[in-house]
Amino acid sequence: GDPLPPATTSPTPTPSEEGTPAPTPTETVPAPNPTAVDGVRKVKLSGDTEAHSGEPDIPYVFQGSIVKPDGSTVAVDRPLSQAGAFGSGWVGRTSPDDQGDTDLVFLDAGGKVTDEQPVQGDLAFSDDGSLVAYATTDGRLMVAWDGPGSPAQLRTQGTGTLDPVAVLGSQRCDNPEGQGGCIVYYNQQSANGDLVAMTSSRHGSVDRVGDLVNVEDVSPAGVAVGMVSATDTGSCSAALSPEGRQLWKTCDYSLGRISPNGDLVVGRPAYRDGIGDGLVAILDMGTGKPLVEFDPPGDAFVNESAWDVNNTLLTMLYDDGWALMREDQDGAVSSVSTGRMPGAAEEVPVHFGGV
Repeated sequence: GDPLPPATTSPTPTPSEEGTPAPTPTETVPAPNPTAVDGVRKVKLSGDTEAHSGEPDIPYVFQGSIVKPDGSTVAVDRPLSQAGAFGSGWVGRTSPDDQGDTDLVFLDAGGKVTDEQPVQGDLAFSDDGSLVAYATTDGRLMVAWDGPGSPAQLRTQGTGTLDPVAVLGSQRCDNPEGQGGCIVYYNQQSANGDLVAMTSSRHGSVDRVGDLVNVEDVSPAGVAVGMVSATDTGSCSAALSPEGRQLWKTCDYSLGRISPNGDLVVGRPAYRDGIGDGLVAILDMGTGKPLVEFDPPGDAFVNESAWDVNNTLLTMLYDDGWALMREDQDGAVSSVSTGRMPGAAEEVPVHFGGV
């Protein structure tokens, strides 16, 4: 929750009253000397690359401001660990305070807080950003949109901590005419630590997500990915059809977010420990096969990642300082910033809407 130290080099242009020039187009860069190990193409991930790409086409939080796709910024007076466009303004989640408490905040176009309330877990967004799901501290699962009837409460079963992950739907979730609505995917952890993946729809149904013990994301077509088992040394993850049928399974990676086109999914270590990961991979959503694996050098690690709208992966790399990196399924690597951002390993300077 403490203010982040100033960066000597910002990954974004300085805002002005006259606006900001359009971002530089993403440069296509060949994979830097990829090698194959056990059939998986390996690419070195280094913040020292000379290849640079344009600004992300998704908003993100940096140095107390929301950075818009055109590179201009919106200053906010609350430290945010998530943020996304919402109606004509913004919605975000504050960074946890010393007690671990966090708030949902709605902001106008200028970054002024218009409403806030305590929440538990993360925020989950629909693909078009029109819906945001959150869990209240008293255990209610809610969905909000910019319009009349918002927010709506969805049914849940049992007790425990709720953590929304993804929302299928658009525009509103109260289906006043009896059609449409939305489905929220969430994880529920009981008091004894048991974790279960669930869905809840505006039509009132609450269901398990197949045999997943936790769900990480769901594609626009309703294919869910998440963990099916875990041990002290690793884990196994799978992709499930909308009917709950297992499409494929991997014990080499845990899974993360699905790309906007639904064709790719983030791969992370099967055993995750510490403040970051020693690799990030891009897997084929149809088969679960790794297309490429990006490996930081030495003790470096990757932390937050998010898909850009062009299906390239944005990743925060820590290697004696932070760098915002861009990777693609062909193994190309570039740096979004023109230099490293100083900061402690425990303080990620850039945050995206999805987690």
